Order: sequence, then structure tokens, then C-alpha cells
Amino acid sequence: MKKFQRKPHFKRGYASLLVTITLSLSLMAISLTTLRRTRQMHSAQSTTQVRLDYNQKERAFLRALLDIVPNTSMRLMMHDSENNPDDYNWETIFTEALNQADINGAMTDAERTSLGLADGLQSANTGDANYSPGGLITCPGGAHPWVFPSTSNSAIPAELAALPMLNYQGNEDWKDTEYPIISFEKVSAGTGNTYDLIPYPEIQFGYSSQGQNFIAKRNWWAFTLNFGANTSAISGIAPDPRTYVLSIYEVPTQLAISSSGSTTSLGEFEDGTDWNNISIQGTVYARKASMETLTGMTSVASREGVTRAGVNPLAADAVLGGVADRREFRATNNTFHPYSSSSDSGMVSFTPINRGWDFFDYFAEDDDSNRVGTTGWHAYTIGAQQTKLKIDVSRVQGASNQLPNRLLFRARYGNDSRNHEQQTSRGAWWNYPGDGRDNSSGTWSPGSPPGDEWPIQSDTLTVNGRPCLTLDLEKLPAFLDSINADPITVNNSLWIGPRYEHSNDGRSDNTNVTKTNFPTLDTDISLIITKSADLSAYTNGFTIITPMRVYFADDFNTVPTTPPAGSGITGDWYPPVSVFSPEKRFGITDDPNGKIELTGQVGYLPSDAISSTINPLDLKGGGNDAVNAGNITANLLSVQNLADLFPINSMNWMTVIEEVH
Repeated sequence: MKKFQRKPHFKRGYASLLVTITLSLSLMAISLTTLRRTRQMHSAQSTTQVRLDYNQKERAFLRALLDIVPNTSMRLMMHDSENNPDDYNWETIFTEALNQADINGAMTDAERTSLGLADGLQSANTGDANYSPGGLITCPGGAHPWVFPSTSNSAIPAELAALPMLNYQGNEDWKDTEYPIISFEKVSAGTGNTYDLIPYPEIQFGYSSQGQNFIAKRNWWAFTLNFGANTSAISGIAPDPRTYVLSIYEVPTQLAISSSGSTTSLGEFEDGTDWNNISIQGTVYARKASMETLTGMTSVASREGVTRAGVNPLAADAVLGGVADRREFRATNNTFHPYSSSSDSGMVSFTPINRGWDFFDYFAEDDDSNRVGTTGWHAYTIGAQQTKLKIDVSRVQGASNQLPNRLLFRARYGNDSRNHEQQTSRGAWWNYPGDGRDNSSGTWSPGSPPGDEWPIQSDTLTVNGRPCLTLDLEKLPAFLDSINADPITVNNSLWIGPRYEHSNDGRSDNTNVTKTNFPTLDTDISLIITKSADLSAYTNGFTIITPMRVYFADDFNTVPTTPPAGSGITGDWYPPVSVFSPEKRFGITDDPNGKIELTGQVGYLPSDAISSTINPLDLKGGGNDAVNAGNITANLLSVQNLADLFPINSMNWMTVIEEVH
């Protein structure tokens, strides 16, 4: 019997179709998910890239400000800046910074051509924008058009409340809202001091140690950057406003060694002797430092770098404190590298205000008229013009004999120097030792003190026959009292030198007075400082500035006294007395074997025209011979208390830009 098997009835391919559809839907879902994630990643990457673009634009803009603002502050203090004040206001500064940063476009037509890109190509760049200060910069709190300054009387925005405020002693505080003003008229709103001990900013430039206080005045201006505000409609990315504080710290020189020379050699005398007898406590600053040895100095700050002497400049260890060194040192030691350069320290620039020889010369420059700033540039930078006491040599024996025989003596009297101005001649008001009081009519009442009370006399130096003035510092305080001038605590600085500028004001009647040469000649007038051991009466300190060569004939400031009340200083204290002169000689003989012991600070203000290496501790005796290096002992330390700050100092500006979080 034949059997048949019945086959099932179903549509062919049904199962394979179901599998295919299911697999396709799965693949589509995976593809859509991948596409969505890719688009999200592209969007996130695009946003990140735009944010990075904004950040780079900000950095370029801020770096430009770091150079422009301090230069503008200087120009505001100079003659005739008032003629074009809009050239120096904040809107102009911000516009110049945008132009200098060159951030409006990703690529210029010339750059496209140089890369071989054809014209007419569509750019995918959405970052190009026409940036202007009006659409980019706002004032925190909206109190002012552009910036919130440290002298503002408006309500301080919360994020700026911790910053120190300044007061104007005059009535021109409004200028800070329009210009970056630097002025002697600004004082601390909290203490009334010109300078205070304030925290050192968290920067890698080691002029002072991070976390410690240093002596300075902080001028600051805050502004908010809104990068992306004018491109948000195109990019679809909301702006991220950031507030920055730009500070110009006025920093009076306060370090153990400060040198603005082209290159300063540290660690050895010029003859190769090590600084074995030199103790340095604190920071050393040099425009460019050459380290003869790496021992004995814990911190060296420079403007142009620190290098090792005698090492191939291309060697890996030739430059100290480079980028790689700093990163490794900080990672290892959790602190900043001891050798630092402002040029490698981020948003920092350091500018020594160095007028060179002019710093010592009262008559170098005097026209600060018609300016925007409340303090003139010459008055700010020429130390001689900041002094309270002034003694001009207004007549000499003759063109070939510069021995002084007439002085113009000017002293503060109730904050007015002209009220106590007196022309004196040898034997007439300027009395010789042994002469009695001169009671003839004049500014001083009751006349000129006897000759034995005069702190200034004329003399001739035995060692080389130079014409000289001798300055007796022990007699000076009593002399001021005898002529009814303000005391030495007010008249706490002195300029003394030749009045070679022969004006028609009746205060100089002899054209034979000549300007002091540098280096000085044997025919130039010199200054001998005598009776200078006990300066305990100079409780507000004292500064002497002169263009003449100075001879220290006696011990100088070696008698301790009681520190000022409230200073926090305990134990013996020596009043802060400084002498600024282009040339100094220790002793009045030509013996190079005399011993010299220094405690305090050493500074150099050479002209930019001098390019030779400076050896800051190579000292000379009364002749022109260097003192034996083995006979020089020094304990050099940084000033750490306001009571130890000199009345007049050379000045530095440290410009810092920091974000306020």
C-alpha cells in the first residue's frame, strides 16, 4: 500500500522576513542612537571649541592690556597729555588692546592667499566678530561706564568687597573712572599711608614670597568681559561673563639687592672672590641675573631671566627657573621656583622706573605741565625732586675752581619750602666755623646761626684735592630748629648739588657753576658725610640724594635707638637712612685695606646706556682702588616693616591681571 506524507501549508520566506525586519529596525535604532550621540558629541565639541576660542581671545586681549595700561599711566603723567585726553581713556585703551590682540577674525585675506586657499570658499567659522569695547566690556555693578576703580565712592560690588580701597587727597578721584591714574595723591583708605603691608598676589614672579606681605600701594580697576555676547545668535552659545581685576602695584624698592643694570653678577666679586662674607636674607632683584654660584641666595627675581655664569647658553641647565624647571619644582615642592622671571610668569609685567642719572639731579627735567595725571612724571620719577630740604650750590670760586662760596638753602616750613628759602654767601649768612651769628635781615629769624652750628661747610679733600662740601648729620636737626623750620621728622630728605640751571629768578647769579660729570672729574664738587654714626634723632628716617660723589668719612648709622611705637619691632632699631649717589667712596684716604661692614640694602640705578656687567658689592675706598674683597662683610636683608622704609625710594610697577571668582 502506497503512503503519502502531507506537507504543512505556510508562505515561503515568512520567517526570514521577520528576522530581516527585526534586524533592520535594530540596526536603524542603533544607527539613530549613534547618530544622535555623534551629533551630541559634535555639538559638545563645537561648544568646547568655541569656549576655547573665547578663552584664547580673552588671553590675547588681557596680554595686550598688560602692556598698554602701565604705558598709558606713564603718558598721562607727562607734559601736554591734556591736549588729547581721549587718547588715554579706558575706551581707547580697550580698543587698542582689541586691535593689538587681533581677535576679530580667524584669518585675513592675505593669510588665506599665503595658504593657497581659493577665493569664494565658504567658511565654516562662526567665531569671526566685530569686537568693540561697547559690546564686550561692562563695569561690575554698573556704577561706571567702563571700570570700577579702587578710588570709587560708589557701592562696591560684592565680588570686589575684599579689595583695598584708596582715597584721593585732592578732589580728582573721578579721573580713575576714565583713566588709569597713578598719583602721589592716592593714599590707603584704611590707614592714610602712602604704602602699606599688603598680601603678595598669587603669581609665579618671586619679587616677594607668596602668602607673605610686602610693601606696596595697589591701584586696581575691575571690569567684566562678555566674550560671546555679540555672537550668541550665530553660535547658539550663551556668553560666559568673567570679571577681572587689573592692578598696578607701586612697589618701592625694598629688597636686599636691587639692580636695574643690563646684567648683574651675583655670588662673586669682580676679582673672582666668592661672597663668603656676604649674608643675604630675602629676595634679590636684577633686570638680568648671572649666577656665579647657586649658594647664598634663596630667591632671585628678574625681568629678563636668570642664567648660570660660565655655562654654554645652549646647555640645558644654562637658564634657571625656565618653564619646565618651574613646573617640576612646584610639583615636587608645592611652592614656586626660587628663580623667576616676570616675562615667564603669566599675567604679570614688572617695570622698574629707572631714570638713571636723572634720578639724582634736581634740575634734570621739570616740565610736567598741561597733563591729565595729578602727579607729574618728572616729579614722580626723579628722586631729587621729591626731597623736602634742598641745598643748591649757586656760586663757586670760578670756572676752573668749583669750590662753593654761595648756597641757596630751602627748608619746609608749614609744608611750604619757599617761606624758608635763604640765599647765603661765604661769610654772609653762610658762616665759617668760629664765626658768630649773622643778624642781618633775611628769611630766617633771628638771623643765621653761628658758624659752629652750621651742618654744611666747604672744604678740599686731602687725598685728591677735590672741592667739597661737608655735611654734618649730627648738627642738622638742631640747625633746622634754630632757623624755625619744620623739624627733621618733616624735613626728612635732602637734595644737595650744583645749581647749574641758570634762571633769571635771582637765585643763581653765577654761570660758572657746572653740572657734575659722570664719572666725576677731580674738578667736580664732592660731598663728604661726617658725624653720621648717631642718627637716632632721625626717627622718620632720612634720604640724601645728590649727583655728586659721596665720601663716607665716619661710621654711618651705627647707634641703635628705640623703635617707633606700634611698629611691632622689638629690640634695637636703626632709623632707615639712605644715600643715593652715582658714586660712593668709603673713607677719605686711598687705603684699599680698610674694612667695610654693611647692614641693610644695596641698590643700583644705572642708565640704560650702560651695558657692562654690574658687580653690586665691589666697593671703593677714598681713592679709585677697589677695597680688598676679603675686607667686605655684609648682612643684606629685605625691608619687612613700614618703619624701616626710607622716605624716598626708587620705584617699580608690577602689573597683574587676576580673575575674580
